[in-house]
Amino acid sequence: MATIRNILWKDFILNKLLSLRYRLFRKRGWDNTPANKGTLVFEDNFNEISWARPNKKWNVGPYWGKVHPENSSVYMGDSPKLDGEGNVILESFYKPFHYENYAGKWDTLVSANKLVTQKHYKQQYGWFESRLTYPTSNNDFPAWWLWGTAPTKNPDTLTKQYFEVDIWEVLHKSKKNRFRINLHWRDWTKDNNPRDKLKSQKIFLEKDLDKFHTFALDWQPNHMKVYVDDMLVFIYRNKKVLDNFFNNEGCLMWLCINHGFHESGVNNLKEDYYSSFKVDWVKAYAYENSTTIIDYDQPNE
Repeated sequence: MATIRNILWKDFILNKLLSLRYRLFRKRGWDNTPANKGTLVFEDNFNEISWARPNKKWNVGPYWGKVHPENSSVYMGDSPKLDGEGNVILESFYKPFHYENYAGKWDTLVSANKLVTQKHYKQQYGWFESRLTYPTSNNDFPAWWLWGTAPTKNPDTLTKQYFEVDIWEVLHKSKKNRFRINLHWRDWTKDNNPRDKLKSQKIFLEKDLDKFHTFALDWQPNHMKVYVDDMLVFIYRNKKVLDNFFNNEGCLMWLCINHGFHESGVNNLKEDYYSSFKVDWVKAYAYENSTTIIDYDQPNE
C-alpha cells in the first residue's frame, strides 16, 4: 500500500510539472514519444466516407440509440461530412427533432455528430493517436476517447462494469483553451455497491487553437501516458487499478462534437448556434501484448 501511495504522490507532482512544461516549452518541439509504437492495426485518414459500406470503420451515433437519456437535448444520428482535404468535420448545430426508440421519446434541440467503432474495431493496450482541431464554440462537449467493459465477479452487473479513457475532452462552459485527460472506472469490489472513480488532469493549449494538434495515448499494463504534440503531459501508474478495472479484451474508439449540454447552455441556446471541429486522422498501433479485434459480433456490447 505504501508503495502504491508513493507512486500516486509522485505521479501527482509529476503531472503538474509535465503540464507546466508543456505550457512553457511546447514551441521547442521536444519529442518524448517512443521510437517503436508497435504495428499499425487501425487507420482512418478520412479521404473517403468510412461510416458506410464498403469501407465501414465507424457507426454513426451510439449503439444504445441516437439520444442519451441523461443528455436528451442532443440528437446524435446525423452523419458527419468530409471537407475534401482529407479531414472529417464533426458538427453541432440547432435542429429541433423528435426521436423515439425502445427506451422512450425525446424532443431534442441540437444535432451533433458522433462516431464509434463498435462491431468494427476494439483493442486492449497499444498506441492510439489522432490529429484534430479545437471546436469553434466553447459551449460544446467534444471528446476523443476509449470505452470498454471490464470483468466483474457478478455477471448481473457486467454491462454496468465499465471504464473510459478520455484522451482529449473539452468540458462545456470551460475555458476554450483547456482540455481534460480523464480516467473513469466503476468499482464494484466493495459489497457489490458501485462507486464511480475519476482521475483527471487539466491541460492548457494556450495558443493556436485553430491549428491541428496531435493527441496520443500509450496504454500498457503498468501505465497510461498521454502526449500532446509529441510531448508527455500525463502519466498514471496505479497498477492495482489498471489490473482490476482497465483489463478486458478491448476498447471501442469514439469521436464526438457534443454529447450533452450544460443546463445553462441549453437555456441560452439560440437558433444560430453552430460549432465544429476537424479530424485529420486516427491511428492505432498494437504492441506484442495487445489484443485487437476487427469486424466482430458481440450482441451484449
